[in-house]
Amino acid sequence: MSSRTGTLLAVGLFLVALIAYRPGLGILVALGWSGLARLTDRLFTTVLLRRASRGPRDTDVAVAALATPWHLIGAMFSALVAGVLPLLVGAGLVFGLRAVAGNVDGLPLSLSPALMLGAAGGLIVAWWGPGGTTVRLGSRVLVRTVAPGHTGAIVLSVAAGVSAAVLALLTQSSGWELSWWPLDGLLDGLRGLVPALTRWIGV
Repeated sequence: MSSRTGTLLAVGLFLVALIAYRPGLGILVALGWSGLARLTDRLFTTVLLRRASRGPRDTDVAVAALATPWHLIGAMFSALVAGVLPLLVGAGLVFGLRAVAGNVDGLPLSLSPALMLGAAGGLIVAWWGPGGTTVRLGSRVLVRTVAPGHTGAIVLSVAAGVSAAVLALLTQSSGWELSWWPLDGLLDGLRGLVPALTRWIGV
């Protein structure tokens, strides 16, 4: 059974470029992928365990599907919790790289490359860090299901790769501006929360 490493790498490059182009949208898409991969792994594991304990039956998939809402809640909650560390790592890389570039003469690092490097670092942590095993297993099953066969893998890889290249080029265009849509309202609320908290604790 193919691991679809090349296809998953192309999808990862697409997520990196999307986060750099529209960070808010990219983060939501990455969290959605993480949740969907975890859901896929839970359902796949449920079917395997059921068949291992009772033998293969025609109703195995249907029984697993009935538990989908419960598994979906658990998968999305796990994705949100596990997404904190990659988000912190990615943000730390962006701020760190920008700070270094600002303090070192001759090191012109614009915002979009810093966002790409931060996104790549965050995704690596999400893939190999705590909780990453479920994401890796679920992602492979998900990709094999969405793009079956050799042709499907090629089509998805090319589509993701071309999309990543286009988004990366757009971030280098003169008309590109940083946009946190659709998380603008959330960020505005957090900005207002910080002064309120400092006043509350008397700082």
